[in-house]
Amino acid sequence: MAAQQEFWFVTYTESKRELYIGDLLEKLNIIHYLPTYIVVRQTRNEQYKRIKVPTVNNLLFIKATEENFLALVKNKSYNLCYIKDPDTDLPFTVPDKQMNAFMYLLNRSARKVLMLPINNVAKSDKVRITGGDFFGMEGETIQIEGKTYITTRIPKLLIAGIEISEDYLERLG
Repeated sequence: MAAQQEFWFVTYTESKRELYIGDLLEKLNIIHYLPTYIVVRQTRNEQYKRIKVPTVNNLLFIKATEENFLALVKNKSYNLCYIKDPDTDLPFTVPDKQMNAFMYLLNRSARKVLMLPINNVAKSDKVRITGGDFFGMEGETIQIEGKTYITTRIPKLLIAGIEISEDYLERLG
């Protein structure tokens, strides 16, 4: 019997439960991606602490077969809700190519990544980065408040971008 194909599914979690649910999925050996970054916060006793914070609130990506994913969502102890694809009304999936580009951008960035809803940004120039931390990455550029961002899209959902110098950009056909 051939193994079923795995997809990246997009889920919403309860508010402020992303890290907890990510830990539960880790214990179950379920492949998932929770974009995070580190911030320094002051505690009640005047000390400073580095903590991990989700880049996008309530959003979690899970890689699984459709059958395993739906079983996970039906398990009420995880409080997961899946996002429906607006065109098909089925669970929203992200192609591996877009998911890999999204994870690459978020994992390699030492700075907080700009996140925008997909409907706020028009298509733009295709570029390749010719220097710096993201050398070789291809994506689109957008201009916001005079700054240039290299972006990667998750179709129908969101855009992630990082500020970059135009000196490092090569326009593609």
